[in-house]
Amino acid sequence: MSTSPSSSAMVSRRDSDTKPQGSYTPRSTLAVEVLQGKDRVVCFPGTSQFRLQGVSACGLAAFNFARISFRIAESCRSLLEALDKIASRETVEEVIAICAGWSSDLHLEVEEISQIPLFEHTLKHKHTSFGPPKLGHFRKILQTMVSLQKSAAVIITRPPEIIACLKVTDASCEHNAYIVFDSHPRPSHPDGAGLIFSSSLDNAAKILRSILHVDKDLISSPDLQWEAQLLTNCSGHTFIAKNESLDAEKSILESSLAVLALRAEVKELKQQNDGLTSQNGKLEEEVATLEYAVKQEKMKAARATTYATALTRQEHKQGCRDYYQPNAVAGPSRFPFHDCVPHYSGAQSIFFDNPRPGPTRNYQQDAVARPSQLPFHGRVPQYNGAQSIFADNPPPLPTKKPSTYEFEDDMDILEKMQIDFFKEDSKESMQNLNAAFKLQKMFDAEDAGLRDHQAELKTHLQARFHCGICLDECPEDDAAMVDACRHMVCRSCMKGFITAKIEEHRFPILCPICVANNTGHPAAEISGLLVEQIGITEEEYKIWTEMELSQFSILLDCRECNRSAFVDRVDFNDMPNIACPLPDCSHIWCKSCHRSIEIGGPKHSCDGTSELDHLMKEKGWKYCPNCKTPILKEHGCHHMICIASGCNSHFCYTCGDLIVRSALKDEVSKAVSAHYTKCQLFHVPE
Repeated sequence: MSTSPSSSAMVSRRDSDTKPQGSYTPRSTLAVEVLQGKDRVVCFPGTSQFRLQGVSACGLAAFNFARISFRIAESCRSLLEALDKIASRETVEEVIAICAGWSSDLHLEVEEISQIPLFEHTLKHKHTSFGPPKLGHFRKILQTMVSLQKSAAVIITRPPEIIACLKVTDASCEHNAYIVFDSHPRPSHPDGAGLIFSSSLDNAAKILRSILHVDKDLISSPDLQWEAQLLTNCSGHTFIAKNESLDAEKSILESSLAVLALRAEVKELKQQNDGLTSQNGKLEEEVATLEYAVKQEKMKAARATTYATALTRQEHKQGCRDYYQPNAVAGPSRFPFHDCVPHYSGAQSIFFDNPRPGPTRNYQQDAVARPSQLPFHGRVPQYNGAQSIFADNPPPLPTKKPSTYEFEDDMDILEKMQIDFFKEDSKESMQNLNAAFKLQKMFDAEDAGLRDHQAELKTHLQARFHCGICLDECPEDDAAMVDACRHMVCRSCMKGFITAKIEEHRFPILCPICVANNTGHPAAEISGLLVEQIGITEEEYKIWTEMELSQFSILLDCRECNRSAFVDRVDFNDMPNIACPLPDCSHIWCKSCHRSIEIGGPKHSCDGTSELDHLMKEKGWKYCPNCKTPILKEHGCHHMICIASGCNSHFCYTCGDLIVRSALKDEVSKAVSAHYTKCQLFHVPE
């Protein structure tokens, strides 16, 4: 647990310290300091809502905090005991545990959460207020709680965040304590959910304002409209504890009915979706039919235009025929189409597809005497529009050769019939064309409206980003951003990447996008805050903590108590000997040779010289003054001879001085006799 005093703006003291009542002994000084007028922040690492994948479960956590706090307050005999229990890690973990049951990204409303059986039977709604997230509004909400004369909680919503503020009152209603619960990690409590304690109403209001602070630059941004309106308003729902027990069987029954109602609603929505899908198919068929009708109307309009062109040219042809009629015998042909009528680009001739067959003729011989019976030879008008009534079924051939004048009469009749047909067809085509134009205008207006509506919807859609791992387009709500390089990856990919690196015991964990790009610059490191928010398991978080601590500390294993603990790396490098850091173990060992060191014993040396010197001084043993070989006298005189090979040293065991270094008997005898005139050769007991 980490506790810290709040900022200077949030600290206040009362004129007289509040003394805790009752015989309860607090487990820590936090509750006492709060009742004395100090503000404190309590945070337990790993208790954030993101740790349990509850991305949008802040509302559930706030309600659960109110429910559990009411239960604790009712079971405690003093305000001191209630504050002490609410500030425990067990309470915070119990509050946050509900976040594991809500893994959806949808944010629940306060009204929806309060209606579930767990909170409906334990909390009673008293008051609702709306206003801007300012100091005056928060002070008004807290004053409403104070007027209730009992413990109360307010659930404050500033989309998309929901926090809770609890007012705990003692039995005499003389002292109040305010606890702000925030399930989101923030700078004041970055390791997990935070509990901010205060005994002052004004300080509690300032705490709420600092948490739900609104950036003025963000509100004035032209890119935000309705989002900014949400940020500048908040709501407060005040609740008190209900005095009724939660019946398990009744709760299960109500939950089952709620599940059945939801299933029925889902089934109804599926049926509506199927109906809309079928209706959409029918509308698509109608659109296809209308498109085909428009196409047909365009074709008829083209045919009507061709008819108008053909009619104009027919009048021109009639003028040419009147001009050539007096010279019919002398001219090469009696049909004006031969030289006057140009090639048509509209309706085809009645004999264009199936020309009338006739006998083979020499037209040069009949040029003067008889005109050609095929007046369209060589210059047949080329129609591309509406065909003649005899285009596919030509008239039957006569049994005898018609004369030139009979043939001209037949042609006049046929041309009149064709003109009449064109007039009727043109009238119908114009009507259909007008209807098609109206339909097309309606479709164009509807299409323009749909395009405008789609463009407006795109302005309100959530921004999306490209995940560099799964290569999918994901909404920004699902983004996990590396702070150092600002690279964004979807949460599922980032969680899988971090989990794999933790299992491999790789530290530090580098940004996958920076590593893949390999730009030559150092890759950014993934922070511990992102690891917490991504939602890893308890075991994975423990491994992450050990790897994170390994940068600044070393794990020590004590052979005496068989436990491990981290120590500072700098202190470890400076210490020649290592002491077990655990408070109930006093084992000390050498960092170089790992041998145990006795407390209060001789100075340690890895080769044992210091310990041997201490032992010889303690036992009264002597060193050879020449080669420093340890010598122990068991019995006899004080004249000692070194046992080391080639030393030949003679010394006194009483004073330790060298007598002589020689192997000659005479020199040794003289030196011994001379020395022991000053020292005793034998030990004389007193």
